[in-house]
Amino acid sequence: MNVDIFFGIPYAQPPVGNLRFEKTVPLIQNETQTIYALEQPKVCVQHHRLDNWTWDWYQYSEDCLYLNLFSPHKIEGQVENLLPILVLIYTGGFETQSMRRYKDFEDIGRKYLSKGILVIAVQFRIGFLGFSSIGNPHQQLDGNFGYWDIAEALNWIKLNVKSFGGDPGRITLFGYSAGSTAVTTLGISPHTRDLFQQSIQMSGSIFTSRAANDRVISVSNHLFTELGCISSTTEQLKECLKTKDIEEYFDAMDIIVGN
Repeated sequence: MNVDIFFGIPYAQPPVGNLRFEKTVPLIQNETQTIYALEQPKVCVQHHRLDNWTWDWYQYSEDCLYLNLFSPHKIEGQVENLLPILVLIYTGGFETQSMRRYKDFEDIGRKYLSKGILVIAVQFRIGFLGFSSIGNPHQQLDGNFGYWDIAEALNWIKLNVKSFGGDPGRITLFGYSAGSTAVTTLGISPHTRDLFQQSIQMSGSIFTSRAANDRVISVSNHLFTELGCISSTTEQLKECLKTKDIEEYFDAMDIIVGN
């Protein structure tokens, strides 16, 4: 069958510079801009350095909030019913991986597109850039930035998916392992639970001691200390964190992972 694949559609403003460690900022709509969705975007920064062979395949960037969209080929002028949507949330323990794991396009076409299902893979911040937290919900570094990314992607999908032949009233969120944990979390959050209608959760859940504990706070504080960002206020801490190069984060994570 013929399919349409759109690589690297931006769904939010790049979380770079002053937007590092901030909640996801919606994309500024520009009806005159043309996006050439022909190439896979770079993956999000991983939680620590990976083997060299891995990076030979996938270059990373903080500018990584994109989605890939797969749909049955549309014939111009032909009226068709809107299709249900399957949104894929990748695994990787919220530390590694990207939407590039969904690379078997023939398999996606055979299992989903041939059955009239539109598929969207979402990329979101992970690791120290996606989930660092000082543990205080009343402060400005309360973490879960990766979840906010997915929330904004779902907002974008609801607003724009009709243009690709998708039905914004029939969205199913699918995740395995850590992806399933994300789906559970988004399903009970008042910020996101109305952005999709169904979910498929395999293996992972937020309702486990492994998924819900304060380890992320201790690791975050260790990371901030190794970076030399020890400040009396959250604002000063974030200012310091935003000045550090990603290689400095990797150096600090090498120490933490080594311990």
